[in-house]
Amino acid sequence: MREYKDIPTTEAASLAVRFAKAAVLIVAIDDEHNRFQFTTYGTDANAKVRAARLSEEFSKFLGCDQGDKVSFEDFREPMEAARVKEQRDTLLAVLEALANKVDATSDCDHKRASCKDVGCIGHEVKIARELITKARTPCP
Repeated sequence: MREYKDIPTTEAASLAVRFAKAAVLIVAIDDEHNRFQFTTYGTDANAKVRAARLSEEFSKFLGCDQGDKVSFEDFREPMEAARVKEQRDTLLAVLEALANKVDATSDCDHKRASCKDVGCIGHEVKIARELITKARTPCP
């Protein structure tokens, strides 16, 4: 039997962007592993909650074992969790945009010895990018 592969949320997010949809629900059937997979994505807090609820209702309709599900993020209750995620994503996008703008105007090539100085804006942007990448990396 081959290894089971989850459909990542990034695929649902890609569909949402590509087709300008507020929420996306992907339903996949894996006959070899005898299971359904539901992957959801919402562009904002309300869309995340709607997608999660639709996924849950659809899985119940299909008769899926609710005790066997694996959740990575649960935005159904409380709504505050979805708002925090939305704010975090917005903050990361703003930080990335600022880093791009500063990086474009900086004369630092990140290779000079002075780049290690706290006062070097190019080095600060480099550190910010590393933090943004770390923050966007999903937990194992």
